[in-house]
Amino acid sequence: MGRIVPIYEAIGAISSRMIRRMIHASLENLASPPLDPLPADLLARHGFPSRSDALRFVHFSASRSVPRYPQPVPLSPAHRRLIFSGFLLLPVEPCLATPAGGPPRRQSLSRVRDPQIREAVKRILPFKPTAAQKRVLAEIAADLERPVPMHRLLEGDVGSGKTIVAFEAAAIVMKTAGRSR
Repeated sequence: MGRIVPIYEAIGAISSRMIRRMIHASLENLASPPLDPLPADLLARHGFPSRSDALRFVHFSASRSVPRYPQPVPLSPAHRRLIFSGFLLLPVEPCLATPAGGPPRRQSLSRVRDPQIREAVKRILPFKPTAAQKRVLAEIAADLERPVPMHRLLEGDVGSGKTIVAFEAAAIVMKTAGRSR
């Protein structure tokens, strides 16, 4: 192919290639670069790229060859930037969105539950979701119906089904995105 091609683990009938195309389309169709929560002087001081450049690099490196690194593989500035902002903002971001004792500062589009989404996801899954997965997804779907941003940390052991819960939540948002505008 003449370039580095990302490989994603298939999810049921959704192949690595389909996931790669969805991520590429998402990054290319951004109306404007995503808001960068890190100030420009911090980015410059640490040699970090912008948020949108970092996201594009980690999914679709512009490099045309596979670099040969000694073990362990050093992280690129794009990887370091995303890790840094993730650790910095994980505990801070919910506080920025909701002042103590006050109403949320931002509004969000509410999403209406659509049973067709759940049925479509069930058809492509090679297994049945557990009771815990169903409960958490119901909580997330209820949060998505509210007109305020959801702040939720989905945690669980390796193999407990976090990805499928997140995938189904993303499907709810994608399916209802056109209707909410």
